[in-house]
Amino acid sequence: MKRYRAKCCDILHDFKDEKAICPSCANNIITQTEGRLVIYRKAMYMSCNQKFEVFLNGEPFGDLVCKQEVTYCLPYGIYTLHFKCGETIKCKDITIELTPEKPEVDILTRVKMKFWKNVIVIEECDKEDFTDL
Repeated sequence: MKRYRAKCCDILHDFKDEKAICPSCANNIITQTEGRLVIYRKAMYMSCNQKFEVFLNGEPFGDLVCKQEVTYCLPYGIYTLHFKCGETIKCKDITIELTPEKPEVDILTRVKMKFWKNVIVIEECDKEDFTDL
């Protein structure tokens, strides 16, 4: 399931395609943004039922379920990506930079099973690594 998310008029919007019109100002949100952060959550046996809450630079940016790809349409800049899934799963944040030279960053995330506590793994990758779509 592929989705697009973008902020316009200080509201996070969720769209199914690139023809995304802001309901507040009628601008095409997707074409006005410069960069793309594409996140894919890989399916894992034990964690499929829990949503990951997505945070960019400390701000909530929706959630992510298993086998879901979300493209965040963002201005160029540096972003810290963090996921939250319950209180017991830890996440090591990743910092990415969107630039004119590198306007798209692809991220693969999953839960890594540990003995005492599970960990959310975030890795920069190629879209070919989005294997179970």
